Amino acid sequence: MSKALNIADLLRPTARPAELDVSGKCRNQNPVWFDGESLEAIQMAKKICAECPVRQMCLEWAVSNEPQGVWGGTTPKERKKLRGGAPLVTVEDRMREIERITDLRGPMTAAQLATKYDKDQRTIFRWRADLGLGEGQVA
Repeated sequence: MSKALNIADLLRPTARPAELDVSGKCRNQNPVWFDGESLEAIQMAKKICAECPVRQMCLEWAVSNEPQGVWGGTTPKERKKLRGGAPLVTVEDRMREIERITDLRGPMTAAQLATKYDKDQRTIFRWRADLGLGEGQVA
């Protein structure tokens, strides 16, 4: 991962809200329409989404979590635009960043961390400084 995640990114929910499965107009529709494989399917899915009572909730979740299909009346390309072009932050990305922060706050030395993360010690010092920690300081 090239850029550290902020705490809000790490804590943002990844589970799809249950309300989408209960109240979404898509729940009893042909799932092929929502796969976004054809223009006709996308148009049909967007028409269903336009009348959905949980469309906004679906869209808010999908912008941050869903890489494929029509969700909240949007395609993956439209959701990427809503994110300002930023890529999705995957659960795996979050877990790696949590591990990195935990390690930086833990008892490992800069040399040990440099080996683990295949970085030089200067990078480890910078990472710790970004967290407000000095060398040898644990949180």
